[in-house]
Amino acid sequence: MKFLLLPLAVVLLLLFLYDRGFISVKMGRALIFVGTIFSARYKSFHGSIRRVLRPAESKTYLFSFSSELSCGSIEAEIFDKENHLLLQLQKHESKELYLEQGRKYLLVLRARSADGAHHLEWE
Repeated sequence: MKFLLLPLAVVLLLLFLYDRGFISVKMGRALIFVGTIFSARYKSFHGSIRRVLRPAESKTYLFSFSSELSCGSIEAEIFDKENHLLLQLQKHESKELYLEQGRKYLLVLRARSADGAHHLEWE
């Protein structure tokens, strides 16, 4: 029974960190992937990365996305708690989105056989 406590504690800690927006979950494959959901370089990346966003204050945030790909495609999407698409960014785009403090949003980066790099920032 005691040998199950440590793995259970680790799983609960990871779930807590994901829910608070401290870690991302990557589901996919890539020959090379170096970076995070906000900035990375990759070769043959196909899949998605998810991260919870919890804004520090209620205001309109500017999201800027830029990608330089030799092939494939990549896009960033933001969903609300009910899984409604609020924002979609591709290639070189900047858009504003009002986010409320205390609410949970999901940032998803989707790639399809992408070779290159991306950079995402929000302020």
